[in-house]
Order: sequence, then structure tokens, then C-alpha cells
Amino acid sequence: MANYYLIDSCVWIEHFMTNNKKPFLDQEIPLALSTLSFFEIIKKLKNLNFPPKKINHIINYFKEYNLILPTDTTIALEATNFPPKQLSAMDALIYTTANIHNCIFVTQDNDFRGLPNVQFI
Repeated sequence: MANYYLIDSCVWIEHFMTNNKKPFLDQEIPLALSTLSFFEIIKKLKNLNFPPKKINHIINYFKEYNLILPTDTTIALEATNFPPKQLSAMDALIYTTANIHNCIFVTQDNDFRGLPNVQFI
């Protein structure tokens, strides 16, 4: 799965919530999404009273055009290697999901600066 790009939830949320669209996401590249990011995105959109019809469209888009990667015990154990001050538990799990599946992790969150296999947009 070496050529997939696992997109961080903060990138998707900005893409859906602002006029600052990410052209990177409109390219024909293989996209992956952690189930935890899926949760974060949908929860955030619901909390912001995003229209249910649009949320359903986004859910269907993710299911159809993204490889959705689950979190398992291997990922959970590997994610415990990050010091709590470096990454939150959720961020460590999502980043580790990308690494375990050999994906490039795409984010705009500075907490990931200096980590390998991270691409900032």
C-alpha cells in the first residue's frame, strides 16, 4: 500500500468548512482515511450543525473514494511509543495507522513536524 496518502482530519475539516479548498485532495491519487479520522470529521461537522444531507454525501464520498483503515491492537501498541507531550492519543493512533500501512501522512498540524513520512499542505 506504499502509494496511499492518509489524510489527517484537520485537512478534511478545513476542506469542507472553508473556501480554502485543498487542490491536493482533488487530484487522482489513492487516498486513505483512519476510522478515527472518519469519526473526528463527522463528529465535528455534526457539532457545527453541518446540513445532514451534506454529511451523508461526505460519508458516501469517504466510503467510495478512500481506503478506510481500522485501528487494531498492533496500531494501539505501536502508538504507545509516542511521549504524551509529543502527540495526543488520537494523533498518535492516526499517525501510527499511516505508518503501519506504509502511507504518507498528509497534515497541516505542526505537532507532526519532524516525524518521518509526513507531508504538510
